[in-house]
Amino acid sequence: MCELAKKVTSINRDISYVNSLNDVVGPFDIALLSGVLQCVEKPFELLDKLMDLTEFFILNRLPLTRSGADRICIQRPGLLESSGSYPVHILSEEKLIKYFEARGKYLLAGWCLKIFRL
Repeated sequence: MCELAKKVTSINRDISYVNSLNDVVGPFDIALLSGVLQCVEKPFELLDKLMDLTEFFILNRLPLTRSGADRICIQRPGLLESSGSYPVHILSEEKLIKYFEARGKYLLAGWCLKIFRL
């Protein structure tokens, strides 16, 4: 998706996209993590790395649970004849909010949060 975005927005030099933290040269105005955080091995470590690079986060397409603990589930896509499975983190909404608050960051808005009962 980042490679496609680079091609489509190549005329706008104020926008950049990276596929890997190894490619990051910050700081950034905003970090958009859309459908990403639940798929990385250590989601809170990723957020820790990004804390020094941006002041604002947009977390989109992120499954959350009302449970006080994070959960790991197996996702089996099955769409468009895809196969395979992979682990996903269903993060605790409470734990995620406390994580940001402890670092002086606050949830400014939430919309269409999908809360799973696990």
